[in-house]
Amino acid sequence: MSYPRVERIVNSHKNEVILSFYSRNQAIEFNRDLCTGCYVCSRVCPQEAIKQYHHDLVKKKTADLFPDIPDAEKCSYCGTCAYMCPFSAITLKKDGVPVALDDIEIVKAKVLPKLEYKNVKCKKSGKIAKVYVDGKVKIDWNLCISCMSCFEVCPTGAFFKENRVNDLGKKRKVDFNVRATCVKCGACETACSTGAIKVKINKIYYSGEYKEPFWTELITRSEKPT
Repeated sequence: MSYPRVERIVNSHKNEVILSFYSRNQAIEFNRDLCTGCYVCSRVCPQEAIKQYHHDLVKKKTADLFPDIPDAEKCSYCGTCAYMCPFSAITLKKDGVPVALDDIEIVKAKVLPKLEYKNVKCKKSGKIAKVYVDGKVKIDWNLCISCMSCFEVCPTGAFFKENRVNDLGKKRKVDFNVRATCVKCGACETACSTGAIKVKINKIYYSGEYKEPFWTELITRSEKPT
């Protein structure tokens, strides 16, 4: 048997990618029950190992946005995705044992700073969001085709069904409540097939020591619209 060996455990609740060597293994587990398809993991991944496959779908649901690591050997298993996941949907494992966020090597070595966040319960999904960003959702309603993907995937209910008319006189079936508890996760932007929605992250709240250029490059990737 050759090493490293790749194993995948996929079911209705999780997608786990395991890279095994002769006497040890490391893994990334994506929890389907917690994931919202927000795309943060893919944006912050330093190896660009995390992908999503949904581009051909017009109407999307959360399950369609589920991430994957197609090439297990490309992943460095650094744990950045787990640390930055707003919904605690990703777990780093070493030899089958989950690694606590504070015990991830790049966290212990202060490559990453301490995230300053508040826990927000999403009204629609009931999921707990770890909110450590500030930003703005920009929507070009003239590009909206009323596919309702944003409504389907939004964990907070900020997008809701409502009959409206855009600037071109075309009817649409969805609206956005700017006063709702939007957590700026980006699931709506990921799901939108026309590019009508852009989530711009203006600030990431953190404190303490960190390493250059790892953290500043991560911020740059995070603050760019997808």
